[in-house]
Amino acid sequence: MKSEKISDVDPELVNDDISDALFLTNQRRRAEAKLIKNKIIYKQDQGIELTALEKKYVEQWISDVNKSNIINVRDAMVPKSHSK
Repeated sequence: MKSEKISDVDPELVNDDISDALFLTNQRRRAEAKLIKNKIIYKQDQGIELTALEKKYVEQWISDVNKSNIINVRDAMVPKSHSK
């Protein structure tokens, strides 16, 4: 059952301990990871061969998802900082 509250989808939106700057930085990091993941998923769906780096990324992604300490799967393979 889906929640209709945005705070259930992204609890950081209502977390007073997170500054606006940190929230935006976290969102940017997640967006970059999501872009890479979507490209990989698209290539897999279309039967396009992954590059060597993409294959390494997938292996690490699977490893991260299988770890028991991930709170939210969306945060698997999110980099420590965004690209420059």
